[in-house]
Amino acid sequence: MPYIEINGVKEWRNTTLDDFRRIIIEKPTINFGSKLPKGQKGSQSLEKQYEGLFEAVTTLVKAVFEKELGDGITWTRRFSNEFCRYLQLIARNDLNATGKDRDCLFDHPEKRCYVVVAMVMRVLEKNVLSSLLFGSDSSHLAHLDCLDHKENNGVFAKSTMIADANLDYLSRYVDLQPPKFWHEARRVTSQIFTLLLPLFNVVQRHTPRDADLHDLAQGVYSAVVHAAWLNVQVRTARGIVTYTWVMPGEHNEDDQINLSPTLYATSCALAKDVPAARSAGEGRARVLYSVVPKVVHFELKSGQDEHYYSRTLLRSRVVYYAGLADPAEDAQSLDPDFGLAFERLEKPLFIKALPALLVLIALDMSDGDFTFLS
Repeated sequence: MPYIEINGVKEWRNTTLDDFRRIIIEKPTINFGSKLPKGQKGSQSLEKQYEGLFEAVTTLVKAVFEKELGDGITWTRRFSNEFCRYLQLIARNDLNATGKDRDCLFDHPEKRCYVVVAMVMRVLEKNVLSSLLFGSDSSHLAHLDCLDHKENNGVFAKSTMIADANLDYLSRYVDLQPPKFWHEARRVTSQIFTLLLPLFNVVQRHTPRDADLHDLAQGVYSAVVHAAWLNVQVRTARGIVTYTWVMPGEHNEDDQINLSPTLYATSCALAKDVPAARSAGEGRARVLYSVVPKVVHFELKSGQDEHYYSRTLLRSRVVYYAGLADPAEDAQSLDPDFGLAFERLEKPLFIKALPALLVLIALDMSDGDFTFLS
C-alpha cells in the first residue's frame, strides 16, 4: 500500500499511476455461447443478474468507503469536474439537515457509500448496459445506430433487427465473443478508477485501516464485466430493457425502495425544528440520493405482434428526506450553478493527472490476466 514512514509513523501517500502499474487483475470466466432463455424464464434470469450486480457493487463500496472518519474534512475541493457532474445527477442537499454544504454528502459513512454506489451504477448504465452491443467494433456500432434510428419501425421491430444483426455479427467470432469486449471492459474500469481515486485517497488518509487497492481494482473490473455480459445477453435477445433514473428532489413513488429509513427519520425530526419548514406547511418524502435505476424487461408474447408482458428486474433504490412542498426550497437546494462553481476550484496536482489514466494506462491485451502498464 502507498504509505510512507516519517519518524516511525505511517502516513498515507496519494495513489499514483506507479501504483497501478503493479496491479494484476484476474479475468472472470464467461461462457459467451450461452443464450438468454425466452419468455418468463429469461426475465427471471435477468432479474437475478441485475440484483447480483447491485449487490456486488454495494459490497465492494462498503468494504472500501464505509469508514468512520474525523470531522472537518474538505471533500468536494478534491474531486474532478466529471465527478461533480455525476454528483448533480445523484444527490441534493437536505436544507433542514445540512444546509448547502456539499461536504455533508460525504462526512457520514452510509451517505458516502450511497454516493459511490450511485456513481458506479451511473457509469455502468451509461457506458456499458445501454450500449447497442458492448465490445463491438466501430463499424458495427454505426450499423446498429442506423437500425436504432430507422423511422416507421416500432420499438419491438427495432429490437428484433438489432438482435438479429448482433447474432450475425458475433457468429464471425470464436465463442460468439465481441472482439473488443475485454478492451472496452478495461477502459470503463479505468474511467471508474479515475472518478473514485480522489475519494479513495481522502478516505485512506483519514482512516487507520488499510483498504486493499488490488481488491478495489478487482471488484470494479468484475462489476464492469458483469454488466458487459448482461448487455451482450440483452442485445442478442428479442426483448427490450429500459433504465429509468429518479432525479434528486422528485417525490417518492410506491415502487421505490428506501435504502435508509434512519436517514429519512432524522430528516423528518430536523424539519420540525426549522421555523421556515413549519411555516411552509406539510412536506413529504422526496429523493435525496438516486442510487439505482428502475430496470424493466419487455417482451412480445409468442405469436402476437401487439401484446407483450413486462417484468421489473430492478426497482429504484433511493434515500429520502423530508422535502417541503415549497418552490423556494427547490430553488435553493438544486443549486444549478453547482457544477460551474467546481470548475473554478483549484485542485491538487495529483488530481490533474488522473484523467490521463485513460490515455497513459496501456493495458496488456493478452488472453490471460492483465496488469496496468506504463
